[in-house]
Amino acid sequence: MGANKAVVFLAGFLLATVLVAATANANVVSTINEGATTSRCQCVQTIQALQSSVRVLQTSVQTLTSQVTAVRNRMRSRAVQVAFSAHMAHSSNGVVVGDNSPIVFSVVVTNLGGAYNRHTGVFTADRAGLYVFHFAVINNAAAGTIHVALVKNGQVLSVSTAEGIGEYNKYDDATALVTIHLDQGDRVYAQRRAGGTRLNGGEFCNFSGFLLALDETA
Repeated sequence: MGANKAVVFLAGFLLATVLVAATANANVVSTINEGATTSRCQCVQTIQALQSSVRVLQTSVQTLTSQVTAVRNRMRSRAVQVAFSAHMAHSSNGVVVGDNSPIVFSVVVTNLGGAYNRHTGVFTADRAGLYVFHFAVINNAAAGTIHVALVKNGQVLSVSTAEGIGEYNKYDDATALVTIHLDQGDRVYAQRRAGGTRLNGGEFCNFSGFLLALDETA
């Protein structure tokens, strides 16, 4: 009987040891799993934070790119100066203008960029962009009504009329102002379209224009 008790005691002891070991192993596995889960959560949170930071940086880059482009365009516009102003020569008998041909304003006041030709009366764009043009002419009533147009490459942009009604030494004027996009090589000029063929000349008859804004690719 004493031997049997010893065997039972030993068996119980071994069983208890196995149970303790199994419990400890389960606790270790549980701890490892909890640690892995926590690590995964932390990784996900870190990735999400990085993705948010990347989106913020992308927005900042886009904003800076737009600002740099705007500054570059302003600098290019300031660097490229195109402007001209010219008027007709003085004549006691007035200046004869051709039939459907450019009116020549031969006295140049300003010609930044050199795009205006005082011999032909034609402005030729050497850069694409948005331009503004203006002309003003005056005639003597005795010379009859005259119709003057602002023309681009043969296409009429605007027409103005100086009436030839009234007594001698009675005057009327015609003016036009146009804002238009030009490509490189486009030609703009004032042109007699119909009516009389004589203008008063001098500073009363003038033609001017300037570059308002360059194209981004110009």
